[in-house]
Amino acid sequence: MSSRSRSARTPGRTNVVTVHDKVAYGVLFVLAFLMPFKFGIINLDVLLNPNYGGPSIASLLEPLQPLATELAELLVVLAAFFWLLGMIVRRRLVFRYTTADVFLWAFLGVGLLSSFVSIVPHSAIGAMKEFTCWVLLYHLVVNMRGGERRERALLGALIAGTMCVSLIGLHQWLIGYGQLTQQVYRFLPPDEQGHALTLLQRGRIMATYSSPNSLGGLYALVLPAACLFVLVMRHWTRQYGAAPTIAYALFGPVLAFGVFILTESKGAFISLGIVAVAVAFIMQRRLRIATWKLCAVLALAIGIAGAVSTTPPGRKLLERGAHTFEERVGYWRGAARMAADRPLGRNLVGSGFNAFSALFTKYKEPASVVGIARSAHNNYVQLFIEVGLLGLAAFVAFWIVQLARAWPAVRQVARNTGPLTLGHLVVVVAFFGLLAFLLHSVVDFDLYVPGIAMTAMLLVGLMARHTGGVRQKIVTLHTEGRAVVVLAVLMLIAGPLVFVVPMPLTAEIHYFNAHAILSGEALKRPADPPAAAIAEMKRALHWDPLNHNYMAYLGAIYAQRGIRRGRVADLNEADAWYTRALELHANSPLFIYRRAMVRLDRMRLESTIEWEPVLAEIERAVAHFPTDPFMRLVYTDALDQAGRSDDAREQFAVAASYDDEAFSDALQTARERYNTDEARAEFNATLERLRAAYGN
Repeated sequence: MSSRSRSARTPGRTNVVTVHDKVAYGVLFVLAFLMPFKFGIINLDVLLNPNYGGPSIASLLEPLQPLATELAELLVVLAAFFWLLGMIVRRRLVFRYTTADVFLWAFLGVGLLSSFVSIVPHSAIGAMKEFTCWVLLYHLVVNMRGGERRERALLGALIAGTMCVSLIGLHQWLIGYGQLTQQVYRFLPPDEQGHALTLLQRGRIMATYSSPNSLGGLYALVLPAACLFVLVMRHWTRQYGAAPTIAYALFGPVLAFGVFILTESKGAFISLGIVAVAVAFIMQRRLRIATWKLCAVLALAIGIAGAVSTTPPGRKLLERGAHTFEERVGYWRGAARMAADRPLGRNLVGSGFNAFSALFTKYKEPASVVGIARSAHNNYVQLFIEVGLLGLAAFVAFWIVQLARAWPAVRQVARNTGPLTLGHLVVVVAFFGLLAFLLHSVVDFDLYVPGIAMTAMLLVGLMARHTGGVRQKIVTLHTEGRAVVVLAVLMLIAGPLVFVVPMPLTAEIHYFNAHAILSGEALKRPADPPAAAIAEMKRALHWDPLNHNYMAYLGAIYAQRGIRRGRVADLNEADAWYTRALELHANSPLFIYRRAMVRLDRMRLESTIEWEPVLAEIERAVAHFPTDPFMRLVYTDALDQAGRSDDAREQFAVAASYDDEAFSDALQTARERYNTDEARAEFNATLERLRAAYGN
């Protein structure tokens, strides 16, 4: 008797398999609902704050803000574990895949190779872990057991999560700028707070995101699914009545579209507009609309847009769009300079995930309106820098193949005026949503926003199930011994993963504890705050040992304590921690500059100042960020103290050429980089002294 026959005749095993499948699907369902939240629920504090009539659980939500990505990864790992466990219990391993998957795994392979040679290994490994989980999510959707009912539920959970995000965005708009700044965005880091408040003051809505453009990217991806659900409401209306249809339309597409407009994301508007035009012309036969009517509507829309652009709000929106486009051009020109300055091998395999922001300061053009860049605001440009031509080609090939396989089904739906099945609907909504995602990726970084990236992988997985390109590989475990061996291997892999994935969570908790201790916000203030903060940071490094930012933060704590207490030993520790940070992020001008300052302070305590090594270090920092007025002024100050007034005058002139507004950029940088009022005041006094000495 075969193992399949024995398994089918064992009621207990059938029940166990069903439970495993249900658990895996349940985890996916929860994940689908949470995806639109970006796993960074900053603004949810407002809805739950007692000032607005609700119970306050902000103290529970706030620590989860930086941990949410790891939560998503953990859910994906758990779903994969139960999926594999169910197959092992059945003694039948069934793996479904498509021919496009080879490009997806090639993309990950190049990413892994680039991570080994990355200039920022910690950031590269973190991003590699994220992308691997998103690819695993795609495979889980393709391999999900069950039919239309579960697919409908996943799509419904995704749209329901988007509705919740829309409600948060609407609430954000209703309570206004003042309450938002007091209750929500004061929790943001100082370097993000100013930008966020500027956007809020202009009336732009971010909901649970840290950028209106990212929220716009989410809507560009999900709105086709939400809107095209309305197309099949005729059938549902006959079955359930008009009330559910009207309620869904109001709380689904209408609400989402309203909040989408409030994001003022010009790139998302254009992307979704192109997709809307494509839907209208492709689905023209099904919609029973003549071509001349579509052209008339399109001409009318263009005319209305042109008329609106002549109004004061329209002109202001266009001016902002021109400014943001100029910023993006600055990012792309910097990327072109990076590519031209590195060897062929780097252009083939890249510099590692998240390397763009580490490299950009060195290649930023002096005339560019942007400062420090966290992304290239173009997924394709950023992938070229980070995973090279090979990784970019594999990434683009995956999407081209998937959309090409879906196109015949889309065309069939467009030509056939019969009723839509769920399979037809899934292919159509995923096709146009993913098209908007790929278009918006030209001007933004949607792939690097976990919520949007996961939503895209969910939709492409659902689409692949209905395009006819899914193949399967079956491995039968004929004996219980083989099943036990496979189960043991699964446990050996899954056990460490479940432990490793949340490790950054624990590290973040210790980091925030240290920050709270030093800022005086801790509930219990220790007798020796620096010592307690150092202990917390060392615990953070225990859980996240490659985090160069934690090492630099430890160096800053030791440096401040050494200066205040006049202890050379603390400055030696600070030097050592900054050196370790630079071993993992050699291109950081801030780390180089701070280590130079630590060494200078140590020389002053020892009364033996040697300016040449200090100047060499600061010059190295300037080389990695040559257009930063702050670094130039630091270099000017060091040259002035070393007695090299001619060189100091030259550097001051360069700094002035990079900042036309009385060094406002340098002062803003000082506010963000210095942690104390005394240090900021000292820098301001230094600036005034240098301006008096070399300003003419």
